[in-house]
Amino acid sequence: MPDAPRGDATHTHGDDHDHTHARRDQVVARLARIEGHVRSIREMVLADRDCPEVLTQIAAVRGALQATGKVILEDHFESCIVSAVERGDHGAAIEEFKQAFSKLAH
Repeated sequence: MPDAPRGDATHTHGDDHDHTHARRDQVVARLARIEGHVRSIREMVLADRDCPEVLTQIAAVRGALQATGKVILEDHFESCIVSAVERGDHGAAIEEFKQAFSKLAH
């Protein structure tokens, strides 16, 4: 798999506007740590570690995913939502934010 581009990531929504996500590298690094953590939990299970230890690590991964989701949500708000507001599309901006927040807050 080729390496992902470094730095800010710019993408386009279907309504012909571009914007940058400044925390892209931070999110990618967090996800890499989470991925390694999940692999270590798998190894714990294979090694028949105590259930409470495994559950503690699962809770830690859930917390790390939640924290990563918050970073993505902040980036989304600061780029995508602000961009929609600047275009004067307040209704779409509010709806987009509500949808993004509900996905994280389930």
